[in-house]
Amino acid sequence: MEAGKPSYSAKYPAAQTDEQLAAAMKVKNDSARLGKVIGKNGPDIASKNLKLWEDFRNKDAQFLVLFYGKKGDKGYPLHARMQMNVKRAEKLDGFYSTLKDELGDALEGKPKKKK
Repeated sequence: MEAGKPSYSAKYPAAQTDEQLAAAMKVKNDSARLGKVIGKNGPDIASKNLKLWEDFRNKDAQFLVLFYGKKGDKGYPLHARMQMNVKRAEKLDGFYSTLKDELGDALEGKPKKKK
């Protein structure tokens, strides 16, 4: 297979954008938020999980750079990482929603309502 085959034809910015930075910060903040509510060691576990996920994301972006023949293109890896950040943030939101459904007010630090 030649570099650049298959090709990536979608448009993306040449440099980091505020949107890309916001997506990365959302993943970081949502991971910390989940860590606070999942238990005693939650913050430590969430922090380690975030570092592992960021490492995976960066290596996956490097793979995509080679796969699509984008070596030397500074904008593409940022774009690929942003796409992964957006998907990760959606997944973290889903985890938080599940916990909220299960724990209700207790998740917000309020006593659980008696039924």
